[in-house]
Amino acid sequence: MTTTSGPARSSAAPGAGPADPVRRRSILWPLLALVAVPALVSAALLVFDIGSSYLPAADLALIEMQVRDVGREAVLTGLYSREDWSHPGPAQFYVLAPFYWLTGGASVGLYLGALAVNLASFVGMVIVARRRGGTPLLLMTLLAGSLLMRTLGADFLRDPWNCYLTVLPFGLVVFLVWSLTARDVWALPWAVGATSFVAQAHVGYVVLGFPLLALGVLWLGVGVLRDGDGEQRRRLIRAALVAGLVGAVLWLPLLIDVVRNAPSNLGNIVEYFQSNAEEAHTIGDGWNVLSAQFSALPEWLTWHRTPIWFSGEPPSLYEPPLPLLLAFVAVAGVALWKRRISDARLLVVTWAATVGLGIIAIARTIGPAFDYRLRWTWVLGMVAFVIITWGAWSLVSSRWDRAGRVLGPVAVALIVAVTGANVVSALDRTLPYESDHEVLSALVPGALRAVDGADGEVLVTDTLAGSWYTRGIVLQLERHGSDVRVPDDRGELFGDSRVVSEGTPQARLHVGVDGELEALANDPGLRLVSEWRSMTTLEVEEMEDRVAELDEDLAAGRIEPSEHAVAVYRIRTAALDGGIVYAAAVYVDTTLPG
Repeated sequence: MTTTSGPARSSAAPGAGPADPVRRRSILWPLLALVAVPALVSAALLVFDIGSSYLPAADLALIEMQVRDVGREAVLTGLYSREDWSHPGPAQFYVLAPFYWLTGGASVGLYLGALAVNLASFVGMVIVARRRGGTPLLLMTLLAGSLLMRTLGADFLRDPWNCYLTVLPFGLVVFLVWSLTARDVWALPWAVGATSFVAQAHVGYVVLGFPLLALGVLWLGVGVLRDGDGEQRRRLIRAALVAGLVGAVLWLPLLIDVVRNAPSNLGNIVEYFQSNAEEAHTIGDGWNVLSAQFSALPEWLTWHRTPIWFSGEPPSLYEPPLPLLLAFVAVAGVALWKRRISDARLLVVTWAATVGLGIIAIARTIGPAFDYRLRWTWVLGMVAFVIITWGAWSLVSSRWDRAGRVLGPVAVALIVAVTGANVVSALDRTLPYESDHEVLSALVPGALRAVDGADGEVLVTDTLAGSWYTRGIVLQLERHGSDVRVPDDRGELFGDSRVVSEGTPQARLHVGVDGELEALANDPGLRLVSEWRSMTTLEVEEMEDRVAELDEDLAAGRIEPSEHAVAVYRIRTAALDGGIVYAAAVYVDTTLPG
């Protein structure tokens, strides 16, 4: 290792290290303020245009319920995942809670929190880049990050869903680990915090983030202990103590859960992955998915490819494009390596290690490798872009003394242009998950009227198909003061504090969708209180007749199973028009004494 501890230092190679410190400080904050404008525009629209009118469903409603519990209940685990376990920890909920409180408990508070998390992560990456590579790397990281956020879009960047909220923070983890390898000891507490956040929010980052953090910690520790002086070692000890405190605070809820509950959520997670008989993927699958971000037209830089309809997996899993950009990464890496820019070498090593861990993480995925879980792969494409452009800048600067005076303004102009596109994206006034909001807007008022005056528990039931909207209805009833409860078998989903007690509830609501509604309507003990439909009864019958014809063709051997599946999917998708159901309704149980 050839780096020294502390802030980045100038390199002897032209264009390799930081620019003049005064000039560097003068350019950093105006540019950060510029790239923050799209987030501020998006936040303003959330507060002043959407306000408290938005009604979330599904996982977003569960996230809001967990955030509501902060300060009221013991929130010890992350968002429910599957079977009997949730994601490892509640850090996501504690981070979002202040924004929720600031908006008076409005759902958009979670979206403001997501914007803040993503903006802070991007700013963190830029600051690390400035410390390690000066003005050239500062500009390249700003450009690459702005391009990534352009492709992700405003809706993604304000989405508090754990699969999306962790993408840019994972990018910060990569940059902080790189800083650790460069012996920046005070990156250690930040790296522990960022890695803990993503690992708690989604279990997939446990395999991805912690080995990467361990690499950075090991590299830092060995380097300082081997080559550092007494002061550097004392700084390392102080930073390690702070990092240990950060880790202890963040992981305390998980420890409490382990001590308090048997089996604990952690135990259930371990049991699931150890005993699950479903096949995992292969190293080849991991390579196919990850290498797609290094193609000539990578998703992170262009547009999101539509997932495979029958599995929800990325197309690259089965038809990977040629990773042409890896050749440019190799050339840039060699150029930076030959110029003996130690921080650049360490960035290449960190990126390569992350790629290797990413391939393993995808390979260890049990069941389908859903596309929505894999947006973190875009971060590695972004980092590859940073390496390529840094190498190009370094190479041009070594041959042209005035390169910085030309390349700098060009980079700033590109950043301004991309930021302008991001502002346009942020100006979109579409409600988050508008189709779900539309359904709940029709269902919630009747549900509220049906339980008005109920002094005791209000039980909300459904079938599995109806649970998507049940979560939103439970949230809204709770926000309006009802003591909402769910059946015993939904405790893992909603939390034990919302499970019905042994007494008789004052009221019971049942949520149904699509084909369930006919049986519910014919139940003499139920009364319809609210309903939403996107199709008339005649349109539903016509759709089902077309599907029945396809079923007959399949049974008679006139079409192949694959043809049948594609045709049915297209019919139902066209009928739903972007939604997940064509009808939903809420019924009240009229047999209860309340």
